[in-house]
Amino acid sequence: MRFQINEMVEYSYELKVSNIGEKEAENVVLTNYLPDSVSASNFTIQPDFADSDSLIWSIGLMNIGEERVFMFDATVAGVMPIGTNLLV
Repeated sequence: MRFQINEMVEYSYELKVSNIGEKEAENVVLTNYLPDSVSASNFTIQPDFADSDSLIWSIGLMNIGEERVFMFDATVAGVMPIGTNLLV
């Protein structure tokens, strides 16, 4: 069973990855899990892998003090499954 919300809602996400360590970071991977009924679009940096519930960027090497920012929009569908829907 499903319930209807008034309209689709769009959010903007900004994910920051920083190397605050004392050495270079190798094989860095950023994974972002999407809740059900949420779709992502308009990426500033295209993910290396994307499916219905996850986005993955293979960053590789990050120098000491380096920061990278990944931004995208996420749209919550107008129809969501009944139950707990946690959007964090």
